[in-house]
Amino acid sequence: MPQKPKVLVVGPVPPPVGGVETQISTLLSSALAERFELVHCNTSKARPKQTQGKFDVGNIVWAMRHFRRLRADIQEHQPDVVYMPVSSTYAGFLRDAVFAVIVNRHRRLLVGHVHGGDFDRLYATVSRPVKRLIVRTLNRCDVVCALGTMWEKLFRTVGVRAAVRIVPPTSHREIFECGNQITRSPEGPRGDSGPPVTILFVGQVGKRKGAF
Repeated sequence: MPQKPKVLVVGPVPPPVGGVETQISTLLSSALAERFELVHCNTSKARPKQTQGKFDVGNIVWAMRHFRRLRADIQEHQPDVVYMPVSSTYAGFLRDAVFAVIVNRHRRLLVGHVHGGDFDRLYATVSRPVKRLIVRTLNRCDVVCALGTMWEKLFRTVGVRAAVRIVPPTSHREIFECGNQITRSPEGPRGDSGPPVTILFVGQVGKRKGAF
């Protein structure tokens, strides 16, 4: 490895806003750029969010474009490592399986990052040949990143031999720093404890999506 390895980051960026889009944009704008030379292979699609994960002509056309783009980016930039998210939808995973084959054929180290909280359901609902494809694809990775130990246990159970690393969910650093600076006095205007503060969090917290 060179002193500053080159990493090809494969994935979409907003718009539209989504979990993987946020992850990729966060990585590209993070302090990792100080340790690695980051290059982006943009797999964004000019299609509505609700079309993601579906088998239709539009997604097939975009997949073919992205296969060509990945090959071209690897040949042009000659990365040391390729990082890519791994989809939990059937159609998305088939696309990512082809991505993994392309990276392997170019003999690059591959880091696959399983983001979705439905990967076990995907595995449970597909046929045996597709189950074997899922395991074979994850084994094409040198490292598989997962959001929690439940996923590591699942991967080992189904036969994944690649190294599995637990990584936390990603958020923009400025959001964390801004929230960390907010303070509120526990006392009310008359020196009493004041009314309780109720916070509604909309999102997923639990084993499926990892925990801080």
